[in-house]
Amino acid sequence: MLLDAQGEVWATGNNAGGQLGLGDRTNRDTPQKIPTLSGIVQVAVGGTGRSFHTVFLDQDGDVWSTGNGNDGQLGLEDTWDRNVPEQMQTVASIAHIAAGGYHTMLVDRSGVAYGTGWDGFGLLGLDSTADGHQNSPQPLPSPTRVVHAAAGSEHTVLLAHEVPDCGSTAPVID
Repeated sequence: MLLDAQGEVWATGNNAGGQLGLGDRTNRDTPQKIPTLSGIVQVAVGGTGRSFHTVFLDQDGDVWSTGNGNDGQLGLEDTWDRNVPEQMQTVASIAHIAAGGYHTMLVDRSGVAYGTGWDGFGLLGLDSTADGHQNSPQPLPSPTRVVHAAAGSEHTVLLAHEVPDCGSTAPVID
């Protein structure tokens, strides 16, 4: 994925899951403009050997996604694949996006983090290690304001605005 200075997105490469957002599943060997997107400020690509998806953040704080949706990672309230970007309807005012192997993480402008997709290993941060799926973004039970999220194949890291006090109340062991 290539994001130009005008907020337009260009896609190239493997398109097995429709993750290029070009309306089909045909691989591309040269960049093609995604005609349905404009005003994009951030792009996140996620996937593993069997699942690929792309997430886009526009200048208004709206989130769009395309590709494999089998684990709910597109945040579109189902598990269907998409080959054109579709807007997530259950979140707004998003400031940051991240795409992992089977999940997507979002942070809104007020510092609330959301996760959607596969929740195995607790990677959505929803206080559960059940092997379940969330088909739409769910707010995380975070005690502090989140400013950034990073998503790996099967893990998530959140950067908090305030770091909790570490050790001042812990007993000193001599």
